[in-house]
Amino acid sequence: MAIDPATAKAIAKAAASVVTDKETRSKLLYIILIAIACGVAVILIPLYLLTHPLEMLKAAFADTPDDAAFIEQYKQENDDKVLVIGGNLTFEDAYPLPVVGGSVTSGYGERADPITGEAAFHYGTDFGGVWQSNIYSVADGEVVKVNTAKNDGYGNYIIIKHTGQRTNDAGGIETEVFYGLYAHMNDIYMFEGQSVKQGALIGLMGGDPDRDGNPGRSTGTHLHFEIRTSQDGTGVDPAGYIFPIPEPEPTETTETAASTETSAPETANSNESEETTNE
Repeated sequence: MAIDPATAKAIAKAAASVVTDKETRSKLLYIILIAIACGVAVILIPLYLLTHPLEMLKAAFADTPDDAAFIEQYKQENDDKVLVIGGNLTFEDAYPLPVVGGSVTSGYGERADPITGEAAFHYGTDFGGVWQSNIYSVADGEVVKVNTAKNDGYGNYIIIKHTGQRTNDAGGIETEVFYGLYAHMNDIYMFEGQSVKQGALIGLMGGDPDRDGNPGRSTGTHLHFEIRTSQDGTGVDPAGYIFPIPEPEPTETTETAASTETSAPETANSNESEETTNE
């Protein structure tokens, strides 16, 4: 059946009107969706900033990709705790002391054992301080051992494989690897495999038999710190690491030579005096 021209024109006009209304509805729908998305963003952005402070810390203070990666790893491994880096660390040589404000109560070398009183070699350095005072990492590194099992030795302790840098005599930078043992800790904030930055807070000082559950072989609050060349080796002299290397003591030959040089002019002056007197 043929459609007359007037009817066909009316149908075409109606179809065009439907298409136009559909496009209008689509545009309106897009506008509504965009408005909703903007509203959600306005709500979520402040919420994200409030619940992710370490992201802001990373953006503000991470100067290098390595620093940013470390902060991100620390956030994931420590349930979003704020990373603490010690300020005012004490440097006496290439690396800082592991405590701030503490004092050396027993150095490296021969000493009288504090428990038996007998002569024994001390393979570390003891730092006295306030119970539960902070302990800091002396260099960058990775935690290779954490011990919290009760024992009569180091008590709670950790070992960090440190990768340090020092300036050589020529002014260049040298990288070295050594191990740091931190013993008689009241609390440990690290776990095996964790990356550590120099100055990072790694735990609290312990060693008090009356207050610590695992003080080890200790008579009072202190940190026993060792520097090792291998993880299971014995401690080496910390001089050149955290303490300056002492000046060599003059030998007998040096003292004799110095005495001869000093006394020779005196003899000559004495002879001159005698000659003058005789004259």
